[in-house]
Amino acid sequence: MNLAQFLLIGIVLFLVWSYFSRVRSGASDRLFLIGFGIVMIIIILQPSLATDVANSLGIGRGADLLLYLFSLFVVFCLILIYQKLRALDRTNTQIVRALGIMTARQPKMPLDHDDSAERDS
Repeated sequence: MNLAQFLLIGIVLFLVWSYFSRVRSGASDRLFLIGFGIVMIIIILQPSLATDVANSLGIGRGADLLLYLFSLFVVFCLILIYQKLRALDRTNTQIVRALGIMTARQPKMPLDHDDSAERDS
């Protein structure tokens, strides 16, 4: 194993560890990340494997396959972020509505004024 492989594996392991230590997510997200980490470590250790898999899928180079996989991973992350943002938006809406109801005041009634002038005309 050369220095670059050693560093890349360390980075992958650090990223997976930091995800698990800081992010609460569902079991499917965790399984996906574990699988992604394992695939990355295998590709780092056996770079020719990416080219072999790419060729068997009809893709010319392993680097192209990795680019496609990275693109899918980014889309997956964007979908997760969007879902969490929507959940936060719904939660904030519920909080603001509840706060509005709790702090609501009766509207002030307009001052009574003499309507007799309006009725005479």
